[in-house]
Amino acid sequence: MRFIERQALLEKKTYEAIDELEDIFSVEIPSYPEVRWLGSKGHFEDLGLPEYYRDVVENNRDIHGSLFLYKPGVIILNMASIHHINEEASHYTHMFVSKIVPENRSHEDLLALNCLIEMFGFLGSKILNSCRVNEYRNFPDYFAIGLTHGLGFEKFVDLLNDITGGDVSERIIHSQGWGLGERVFYALHTGQIKMDYVQELFRKNLFRNGEATSAFKELRERVWPVK
Repeated sequence: MRFIERQALLEKKTYEAIDELEDIFSVEIPSYPEVRWLGSKGHFEDLGLPEYYRDVVENNRDIHGSLFLYKPGVIILNMASIHHINEEASHYTHMFVSKIVPENRSHEDLLALNCLIEMFGFLGSKILNSCRVNEYRNFPDYFAIGLTHGLGFEKFVDLLNDITGGDVSERIIHSQGWGLGERVFYALHTGQIKMDYVQELFRKNLFRNGEATSAFKELRERVWPVK
């Protein structure tokens, strides 16, 4: 498929996903984001983005990940996958509605906030296509491990970063977010939690420092309690 044709198709599929997510989460989205197909052959320069976005775009492409950039409001697709489309459409819808900003938060609250953001990205894609698989299902539950060892989630993640000499936060955030999203999906189907509760959390700004931490822990307790 030629580049222009693929770009148009992926843009159409992304906007259709956003339309469905509006109904699912009972929100209104008056405008669509810019959708750019990058793939394996495209160049960062073709995106017309500031240079400081280069590393995050290239790093995501290296792991075949797509992404939504909040500030310029751009979805960048590195794979022509319905799961990538649905997840980034969910991220856009969530961030547009909640208007969440990461600034002026403690490290603990930022960690919890990012887990919730990834949770909604996965949950939205799972609701749109129930075949979506949680690729982190066998990943250790570092939230539970941190509590068990008396360190707490934030300090345990910092300890792992020190031990490995690198930043493992991204993988842990995804494993927690996707694991939580998968459990929320099934909890909705069994009636363990109600959709209006999830919709309210979807719309929350979580502006005050500590709000994201409280929301994350409450949701964990509801659908993924530490045993």
